[in-house]
Amino acid sequence: MTTLFWDSSNKPRIAFISSSDATNLIAKIFESLLMIVVILTEFSKLTLRTTIGFVVMGFVGFFMKLIFIPINNIIIGSV
Repeated sequence: MTTLFWDSSNKPRIAFISSSDATNLIAKIFESLLMIVVILTEFSKLTLRTTIGFVVMGFVGFFMKLIFIPINNIIIGSV
């Protein structure tokens, strides 16, 4: 198999790749693609858990205000 490479002088040169090198190159490409898929699945899990955390903390904060603002007004209003 022949491939065309460009060296630092921008002149194309031809390099010969053996079949074992080509299969190693293909294996490395597929391995990197699989790693990208793994990284994307981890990223999607992380974003889902972060979103759930924000939603839960938002509801907790909302209900804390909903409960404690009237109690605070009763305490301050009675003084």
